[in-house]
Amino acid sequence: MYSHQSVLRVLTEELARHGNEVMVITPLPVGKRVDNITEIDVHDVSSQIWVEGGFDKMLKQTNGISIDAVQTMQFINQVELKLLDAQFNAPVVQQIIEDKKQKFDLIFVEACVPLSIMFAARFDAPVIEVSSFFGSHENLLTIGAPIHPLIFPSYNQRKTRNLSFWDKLSVMYTFLRLRYIEYYANVERNKVIRKYFGAGAPSVAELRTRIEMLFLNVHPTWADNLPAPPALLYLGPLHLKEPLPLPEELARHGNELVVVTPLPVGTAVANITEIDVHDASMKIWEEQGLTKAMKQRDTFSLDAEQTMLIINKLELKLLEAHYHAPAMQKIIQDETQKFDVIFVEGCAPLSIMFAAKFDAPVIEVSSFFGSHENLLTIGAPIHPFIFPSYNQRKTRNLSFWDKLSVMYTFLRLRYIEYYANEERNKVIRKYFGAAAPSVAELRTRIEMLFLNVHPAWADNLPAPPALLYLGALHLKKPLPLPEDLQTYLDSSRKGVIYVSLGSTLNISDLPHHITTALFNVFKSLPYDILLKAKHENVGFKLENLRIEKWLPQNDLLHHPKIKLFITHGGLQSIDEAIAANVPMVVMPITGDAWYNAQKCEQFGIGKEIDLNTLNEDDLRNAILDIAGNETYRRNIASLSLVLQEQRAGGLQRAVRGAARVAARAARPLRSPLADASLAQILMLDVLAAAVAVAAVTIVAAGALTVALYRAVRRALAPRRKRKTN
Repeated sequence: MYSHQSVLRVLTEELARHGNEVMVITPLPVGKRVDNITEIDVHDVSSQIWVEGGFDKMLKQTNGISIDAVQTMQFINQVELKLLDAQFNAPVVQQIIEDKKQKFDLIFVEACVPLSIMFAARFDAPVIEVSSFFGSHENLLTIGAPIHPLIFPSYNQRKTRNLSFWDKLSVMYTFLRLRYIEYYANVERNKVIRKYFGAGAPSVAELRTRIEMLFLNVHPTWADNLPAPPALLYLGPLHLKEPLPLPEELARHGNELVVVTPLPVGTAVANITEIDVHDASMKIWEEQGLTKAMKQRDTFSLDAEQTMLIINKLELKLLEAHYHAPAMQKIIQDETQKFDVIFVEGCAPLSIMFAAKFDAPVIEVSSFFGSHENLLTIGAPIHPFIFPSYNQRKTRNLSFWDKLSVMYTFLRLRYIEYYANEERNKVIRKYFGAAAPSVAELRTRIEMLFLNVHPAWADNLPAPPALLYLGALHLKKPLPLPEDLQTYLDSSRKGVIYVSLGSTLNISDLPHHITTALFNVFKSLPYDILLKAKHENVGFKLENLRIEKWLPQNDLLHHPKIKLFITHGGLQSIDEAIAANVPMVVMPITGDAWYNAQKCEQFGIGKEIDLNTLNEDDLRNAILDIAGNETYRRNIASLSLVLQEQRAGGLQRAVRGAARVAARAARPLRSPLADASLAQILMLDVLAAAVAVAAVTIVAAGALTVALYRAVRRALAPRRKRKTN
C-alpha cells in the first residue's frame, strides 16, 4: 500500500508547491510537509479492512503462494467496495461531502480503485486517473489507448512472450473473463453510488466520461511501448528522488550534416553541407506536378487516389534526378563516407534508398501528417473511421455509404502502395545492385517518425514512443511588416481579408467561372481584400483589392486588422492562422486540405467551401458570418493556447530523439505492433479455433437433435399389428 501512496505523494506535493490548494484522502498521512496540503486521514478504517481481508488471508484461503488474475480481481473488487464505503462514511470525509460550498477544480483518483470516482458524483469537476504502476484495460480504453491481449499483454498476465496456441486460448479466456467480472463489478459500484447520492446519480460508466487524462508511473519501454494518445502520460519512475542523467549524446550538438534539398538557403550554419538539386527538381515538378494535372481535369481538384498516383510517378523521377546530382554522386562513390543517422522525407518513401548504401539507422520526417505506411512502420495504430487519413475527403458524420467509400479508398491506396514499392525496388536495384535490400527491408531500419503536426490536429492518434509530434516547427515570432504594408493595414477602416492559395497554386490557375465568382464576392464585401498572386494582372479591378506577388504571411496574419484568412487549406498556413488567432474560410483543392477544412469546422474556427460547387451566396455568407462573429475568434484563441502548449519543446525533443537514434539507443522504444503481422493483430489462429469449436458444436447439436427427433418419432409411431393365420 505504501508503494502506491509514495508515487501519489510526489505528485500532490509538487502540485501544492506550484500554489494549488490540495486536499488528499489517504490511509497513510505524512503530516504537513507542504503548507497548502490538507490530509484527510482514513488510516484506521482502511487498515482494519485490509488486515481482515488482505492478500495474506486470500493466499491462505487458496492454499497456495500465488493467485491468478481472475482471483486477484475478484478479491480487489470486494475489498474496494468495503474500503470506499468505510472511507466515505468517515466523519472527516462526510464533513467535506456535506459542505455545499466545497468545490474542486480537479479530482485525482487512484486508477486501481475504480469506485474512487464516485466523489465526482458530488463535485462537478474533471478527473485524472493516476496509477502507481501500469494501467488496466479499463483505464486505457477510457482515454482511447489501444489494447490487444497478445501484442500488448496485460500487467497481470502470467505469460507474455512466446505464446503457444494453447497459451493464446488461455489468455483470451482470461481476457474475456476479466471483462465479464469488471462488468458485474460496475453493477455493484453503481449500487454504492446510488446508496449515497440517490437513484438519479450517474453510473460509473457515465462518471468515467469525465476522465480527461491518465498518468502511469511506468516507463513506456516497460509497458511494451503501447501507443499513447496525448491524454496518457508516462511519468516514468516518479518516486525516484534523483533524476536520471541524460546520456552525453543528448546534449551534444554540433553534428556534421549533409542535406539534399531543392531549396538551399546557403551556409547559415557552418557544419551544414547543402546539395542543391533545385533545377532538376523544379523542372520535373513544373512539367508533371499537381497543378498541371488539375488543369487537365474537368473538376479543379484531385482525390486521394489520383494524388497518390501522380506523386508516385513524380517521386521516382525526382529521386533519380537527386541520385545523379554530381555532389550526391561524389558522396555515394566515397567509400570512406559514413553517417550516424539518415533523415528521409515521410512523403517520399523512395528517399530511403540511400540507406541501401550507408549502413545507418533512419528517421522519417514529415512536414505535416503521417501516411498509413509511415504510422504502421513504427507501430502506431491506424483506423480509417476513427483516425481518418489526412487525404480523406470526408472525415466526420459518415453515413453507411460514406464508410463503404472510405473503405474502398483505403484498400485501393494500399494496393497502389504495394505496386509503387515494386517500382521503387527496381530503382534501388538499378543503382545499388540486384542484391540491394527492398523498400520493405530498408523500412525496418526506421527507428523514429517525426510529424510536424499537433496531436490534437491529428485526432490524438495514440503514439508509441518512436513517434514524436513536433507541433509546427516552422512557426516563428512575427517580425515587423514592411512600411508600406503596415500603413495599408493600419489605414483599413473595416478590416482586411487576406487571400492566398499557397505557394504552388496561383489564382489565375483556377477555371474562369471560379475566379469570376470569387471576385464578384470580393467586390460586394465591406472589407479590404489583400490577395497574394504571382501576377498582378488577374483580369479584375476592384476598388477594395490589393494584389502582391509575395507577402510575409506569418507576420501579416498577426496584424489586428486581419479579419479573416481565405486559404487553400495547407497545414502550415492553417498553423500560422491558428497561432495568430485568425479564423478561416478553407477552399480545399488537394492533399490534406479537405481534412484540414473539416478540422476547422470541428473546432469552430472556420468553414469549408467547395470550389467545384462554388455558390456566390454561400461564400459571401460564410465570409460575413466568420468576419463578424466573435465566437470564431474566441474558439481559435482557445485552441491556439492548447496547441502552443503542445508545440513547446518540439525542436528539443527532435534533437534528443536524433541523438538517441545516432547512438543506437532507440530500438527499445520500438512498439511490438510494428513487427506484428495482420494475422497476429486479428488473432486469426484464435478466431479460427473459436469458429471451429462453434462449428463442431453446432454440427454436433444438429446431429443430436436429428437423432433425438428420429428416436422420438419411432417411439411415438403406431405399431403395425401382425396377422396370425
